[in-house]
Amino acid sequence: MSMFRTLAESPSVITLYHYAGNPLSVKMLDILKKERVCKGVKEKNIKHGFLSQIFGDRKKLSSGIYRYKIDVSNSIPTKKQFDLMLTYAATSPAVKKALLSAFPKVTVTSLDNYSYAKAFPPEALHQDQTPKSQEYMIKHNFFVPPLAVDWEHRYLVSDSEDLKRLLQKYHTDSKITNN
Repeated sequence: MSMFRTLAESPSVITLYHYAGNPLSVKMLDILKKERVCKGVKEKNIKHGFLSQIFGDRKKLSSGIYRYKIDVSNSIPTKKQFDLMLTYAATSPAVKKALLSAFPKVTVTSLDNYSYAKAFPPEALHQDQTPKSQEYMIKHNFFVPPLAVDWEHRYLVSDSEDLKRLLQKYHTDSKITNN
């Protein structure tokens, strides 16, 4: 199978920048897990021989049909991810609101003045310009999870109601893929 065919058939990816200590973040992860599998698809346990003895039985979806893949990140977005999110924020007030709520230290009203450096000032970064730990960022209010990013639809959400609205696209889209 060619790489392009594989990419075309892969489900969308929704990244959740998650913090287990935040009840809203836990709720959004539960929503993502609940909604990702098409209705009517049943789970079953499949043994995988020797590896199952080490790792235990793995659950596998009988037909493998997903609406999207969930990427749970317990870290801060990278500069490249942040810059991409910033371009998404220029497309919609709702997306801009989600981005600004996740990075509350930034008080600018125009995206023209918004940058990684303003979201993460020098005290929030290591010498190599990578962000400090997620706990540090949350404690000092540089980053407030949860933040969910739908990379295909170019959409960000930071609360459960907006997430439910976003996931409606996956109920109406005909693009549901095998994985």
